[in-house]
Amino acid sequence: MIQHRQQSPMTQTTQEIEIAPDSHLKEVLGKTKTWVNSNHHQAIKNVSPLLQVSAKASDGVIEALESRDNLIVAVQWHPEWMYPIDANSRALFDDFVDRVKESVQFLGNKQVNNI
Repeated sequence: MIQHRQQSPMTQTTQEIEIAPDSHLKEVLGKTKTWVNSNHHQAIKNVSPLLQVSAKASDGVIEALESRDNLIVAVQWHPEWMYPIDANSRALFDDFVDRVKESVQFLGNKQVNNI
């Protein structure tokens, strides 16, 4: 059984997840499997029809969701702990910043380069 509340430091990966091949998450990370840290005591049971599952642990626990328009990307793991040492975590944050910049540009804000 997977330990979703890991005992090792949060800067270490402890579980492998499977990423949906047609997901934005796969586009961001460039792979359909990766290792992540884990520290949660609850799991998603029902998914809104506005969202789609984009990653699961091997025990079936949903580890990531996203909206069909890619405005929302939500993960159960903690990339903020891994950011300094993990390229996947940096890719998640870089994607978030890029999507914010695109939204600001769409809204016509000329200060986008200051983000």
